[in-house]
Order: sequence, then C-alpha cells, then structure tokens
Amino acid sequence: MPQDNGRPGFFYGWVIAGIASLVMLVCFGVQYSFGIFFKPLIAEFGWTRAATSGIFSLYMIMRGVLSVVMGYFSDRWGPRWTVAIGGTSMGLGLLLISKADAIWQLYIFYSLMGGLGAASFYVPLSSTLSKWFIKKRGLVLGIFTSGIGMGTIIFSPLMGFLISTLNWRTSYIILGMITLIIILTGALLLRHSPEEMGLQPDGTKGGADLKRGLNHRENQPQSLSLGKAFQTIPFWLILIIEAINYMATITPLVHIVAYASDAGISPMAAANILGAIGGFSIVGRLAIGAISDRVGAKNLLPMVLMIEAMMLFFLTLSKDATMFYIFAIVFGFAYGGSVPLIPIITANYFGLGSMGAIFGAISFVGLLGGGLGPFMAGYIYDVTKRYNIAFLTVGLLAIVAAMLSLYLIKCRPIQVHSQNA
Repeated sequence: MPQDNGRPGFFYGWVIAGIASLVMLVCFGVQYSFGIFFKPLIAEFGWTRAATSGIFSLYMIMRGVLSVVMGYFSDRWGPRWTVAIGGTSMGLGLLLISKADAIWQLYIFYSLMGGLGAASFYVPLSSTLSKWFIKKRGLVLGIFTSGIGMGTIIFSPLMGFLISTLNWRTSYIILGMITLIIILTGALLLRHSPEEMGLQPDGTKGGADLKRGLNHRENQPQSLSLGKAFQTIPFWLILIIEAINYMATITPLVHIVAYASDAGISPMAAANILGAIGGFSIVGRLAIGAISDRVGAKNLLPMVLMIEAMMLFFLTLSKDATMFYIFAIVFGFAYGGSVPLIPIITANYFGLGSMGAIFGAISFVGLLGGGLGPFMAGYIYDVTKRYNIAFLTVGLLAIVAAMLSLYLIKCRPIQVHSQNA
C-alpha cells in the first residue's frame, strides 16, 4: 500500500485513464471499421445493404442489452475481469469472421461476440474513471473517449489499406490478433477504485489538498439505485436524448464510406473521410470535456446536438470531397463532444454507487437507437437508392434531442447538496 508522505507523486489514476483510452481505441476502431468492410462483404456475398447493416444493428442491440449486465458485473467485481472477458470475446469473434461463408455466421461472430466485447468496455470503464477522478472528471472522460476517435483515425485507413492490398478475411485476422493482445494486456493493469490501492480520488494526499478532495466528494449527489433513478424525470430525459444521439451519430458513421463512394469518391479517400471524423472527434472530446468542468456538462449538450443536426442536413447536399471533409470536421467535433457529456451528467445526477448499472441502462436504450439507425438507413437505400431521407430523419430527431436537453438544464440533480451538473 503506498505511503502518504505528503509529497506530490505520480497518480495511478492516470494509468487507469491511459489503459481505458487504449481499450476504447481498439474497441471502436473495430466498431467503426465495419463501414470499411461494408462493400467488400456485399461484393463477395451479394447481400442487400439492409441485411448487411443488420449485422451492425444487432451488434449495437447486443452491446446495449449486455451493457446493463456488464455494468452490474463491474460494480461487483471490478473492471479487470469485465474487460478481460470482453477482449477475449471480441478478439475470438473477429478471428472467426475470417472463416465465415454465410451471413448468419457474422450475426454470431460480429453481432453477438463483438457486442459482448463492446458492452464490457465503455460502461464499466466510464464508471471506474468516475471513481478515480472527481475534480477533473470531465477532462478525464474526454481523454478516455478520445480513444474512440483515435481508433477511427488509425483503423479506418489501416483496414482500407489492408483490404485493398490483401483481402477482407486476412484483415479480420490481423484485427482479431490486435484486439486480443492489446485489451488482455491492458486488463491486467486495471484497478476498481483508488481506495483499493490506498489512494484518494484525484490523487489527493493530505492537508489542504485532502480537505478540498473531501469537499468535492461531499458535494457529489447522493447515490441512487437503478430502481430509484428509474422513477425520476432526469433519468428518462437522459435516456431519450442518448437514444437519439446514438442514432444521429452511428448512422452516418456506418454508411459514410458507402455514401461517399456512391458519390464517386475512391474507396481509400472515403475511408480517410471516416478517419477524419474520428480525428476531429478527439478535439471535440477533449475540448468539450475540459470546458464542461467549468460550465457544466448539461449546459453544453444542447449546443453539440444542434451542430450534429445541422451537419446531417449539410450531408444530404454533399457532392464532392471538399464538402465531405467539411462535414467530417464539424460533425466529428460535435459528435466527439457529445460522448463524454452523458456519463458526466449521469454521475452528477445520480451519484457513483450504482453508476455502472444506471449508465448501463441508459447506454442500453442509447444503443438500441444506434442499432436502429443504420438498419433504417440501409433499408431506405435499398428502396430509394439514396440516403437523403435517412440523414434528414436523424437530423430532425437530433433537434428534438436538443430541445429535451434544454429542459434537462432546468432539472435539479438528485442529491443532498446542490451542485451544478
């Protein structure tokens, strides 16, 4: 157990944050590279876009269903075992995809096994980091979720290159090996809470620093159970907002490569557009996450949702590479900025005692929206041979979410002491 000698030292919470970000990098690199494999799968097997989108949609639904279970599991047993289980499931699923010759196999290997993997990462690690950091929670969750953008930057062009030079099957083998090695290694270094290592949140040591840390903890909301949170208006508002936000962001991320290539942009350039969304999402996560520590996460949410909506409308007008890159830059920033806000708002409204279960339930409904959006877009394309109606629909829903988030600002956190979310 570390000795408290009153001198500043390196805080292990930053190791937890780094590992969590690396896990996100791999997980969401795998998730959003599905758009790169989209047309090669259709070309080989002749599936419709709706059926192929359904693989990703079921993945999102399974990720949502299992997020509740794995969030509960993480609250009880900690993130180490949770992340290890998820890394094993996702890595093996990717390796098995390389041998697939029927669509039902991808529904098992990608949707079910990959969904279990993703469910084991985001909610448990968000909950864990919320225990390690209080004063810098927004910044740290921004760093954590920046791994999602880094994964898109790295894996989108990498998979585009591997598919064009090798083939999609070999690319999935490489993806599976990367997943197993990095995630299982990272899981070994995870710890449930600072108290497990004899530390305080934010690395507080003693004296005035410890007093400030305790004051921050005292001002946190009283912890609610999932059942109690279920009875509150803020819970339902966050639930609906998260479902719409997932739909509005996941739909273009899955279909942007196909949409851009339909417009005459080369497959490699289309993959780079997806990577650009990921790159600028990192800027959004870090900037919005840090700003939220000063002005409150719930005060920023309406802004990022409105930007998402406007850019989805802009996407329907995009015809050349310049317009697609403008979309990638602005939408990526807003989409990235929205990601750390929901876990921050959840922790600030309901406390940390059941954060895994509560945020798991919110993510479950969010992921249902994220699963419905890509399937809807694929179906609309199969019927109309265009994506415009799909993008307009999710853009209008994003405006609804922005309006609901304005109402959320007026709701008081469920707590003993008053504090802005």
